[in-house]
Amino acid sequence: MPRGPVCASVGADSVIFVGTVIGTQPKEGLAELSQRAAEGEEVWKRYKRRAKRGIATEQDRLTALAAVRSLYLALFGHELDDAAELVIMQAPSLKKIEAVIEDLPMQRLVRLQVDEALQNVTGSQLEVSTGFGGGDCGFPFEFGEQYLVHAWTDSDTGRLSTGICMGTGLAEGAEETLAYLRALPNAPESGRIFGDVAVSLFDPARDLYDRQPGKGFSVRLIGEQGTLETTTDDSGAYAFENIAPGSYRLQAAPEDSEVHLGASLDVKLAAKSCVEQMLTATIPRAAVQGRILDHEGAPVDGIAVELTHQSASERLQAKQTTEDDGTFVISGLEPGLYWASVNARREPSVGQYGGGPYPTSYYPGAPDRTGAVLIEARGGEPAAFVEWRLPPRLEEKKVRGRVIHPDGTPARKVHVSVIPGEAYNLDSYDHTDESGSFELRRLQGVSYRIRAVLRGREVEQPLPDDAESVTLILPAKDK
Repeated sequence: MPRGPVCASVGADSVIFVGTVIGTQPKEGLAELSQRAAEGEEVWKRYKRRAKRGIATEQDRLTALAAVRSLYLALFGHELDDAAELVIMQAPSLKKIEAVIEDLPMQRLVRLQVDEALQNVTGSQLEVSTGFGGGDCGFPFEFGEQYLVHAWTDSDTGRLSTGICMGTGLAEGAEETLAYLRALPNAPESGRIFGDVAVSLFDPARDLYDRQPGKGFSVRLIGEQGTLETTTDDSGAYAFENIAPGSYRLQAAPEDSEVHLGASLDVKLAAKSCVEQMLTATIPRAAVQGRILDHEGAPVDGIAVELTHQSASERLQAKQTTEDDGTFVISGLEPGLYWASVNARREPSVGQYGGGPYPTSYYPGAPDRTGAVLIEARGGEPAAFVEWRLPPRLEEKKVRGRVIHPDGTPARKVHVSVIPGEAYNLDSYDHTDESGSFELRRLQGVSYRIRAVLRGREVEQPLPDDAESVTLILPAKDK
């Protein structure tokens, strides 16, 4: 039995035949019809305007009639008869044709001469509906070509319908499929259920989900007559052969209990057919919880705890602020190893919430990752609990200074700020007074830059850690 969609498209109600296209309605696609309708209507309206003014010529009438005939043929698949031609050319508008264009069902009707009946075929000619293509699953039938058609009866319209996913294709090159279909009448009633198991894994380094084969999964097929079981191969493929027609439930479970399927799937197998079913496994989310204490053992509230996946060391995965008792819970994580830190992604700042600014700290209390310990977050298990003490709060210091012009005179109303590390955010700022003086706050042990800005003139320089007073000289005004 073919493994692909051929056997999957053969159901008890399927209509299958080899046929040659002898007509389509409309003959063109929607884009072409829309363009033709616009052009034909404009030609007809131009003729009617000229006729109303009494200046229309016989050539105007013939040109308009040719445009209407062409459009009518494209829409209805046959020539415009004399009676309809007279009505349209005398009508005040193209309402009939306009109504057809507006009510197009977005389907093409394809008439085929039956060359070989394979299943449930009645008549020597059949009309099959399909989409126009471009996203609606329509099959691109072409006039005069011979096709192997798999169709079903649409319950809404009563018409036979087909599409690109139904097994329909050119008859040329389908010899193996045709041989299978011709042998069906004498084939046993049993069928085949097969497919693949894939595991959806999140790759933090690339920030996307990646599908991998579900190797070694135990797949169960549960039916009225009992349960069958098989194991997926290295590519994640599984198959159940010679299965009696009926309703079944598919379940898959891996050897690793951390991975599970989100739900089992129900399938229905028709006689002499097959079902191809993809099963996607998911990994339960993980969580990390803990408590942050200061160096004396008191809880630290309102400080952000950050988790970064080991394989994506520069990308923050999750962040949570501690409660009043210093506890935090971060859930919804992909299972894996994480760095837990405080103030690792930005320098601590003056006035930082959480009882005061703290130096960068990694679990279980290291100043950097060299001495840090990775936390394992396991899916489907109770949250990992971590607790560590932060180093003492950073001491706050004052920095005083003056801003002057190149000639030594005080620079008034200058915006002066200190900026920690490589950040862009201001930690502390002030405006100079009449004497050009300012006073700022900074943290001991944090590297800073100090900047002074006055109406487009700017000066910036490093601020030494031991500096208590500094003088800044604004650049001269541009002439």
